[in-house]
Amino acid sequence: NTLFLLYNMGMLLFILSMIYGTKILYLWLFNVREINTLTIMAFMFLAITSFQSLFFAMWMDIQSNEKLHIKNV
Repeated sequence: NTLFLLYNMGMLLFILSMIYGTKILYLWLFNVREINTLTIMAFMFLAITSFQSLFFAMWMDIQSNEKLHIKNV
């Protein structure tokens, strides 16, 4: 099912983006070294893709449930 794939992919990418986000936050707070641009780009790509996937899955879920609600009324 498409919704299953989108929800799971969104959650997996969100978890991966939080790993990169934690790394960026740690480097920024403790001034360990200069933050690599690739790390920031990876975080942004994963975060945007995960939210887009989750929102698209929710939108598809709402549409499919709306059709069920109309048939029952």
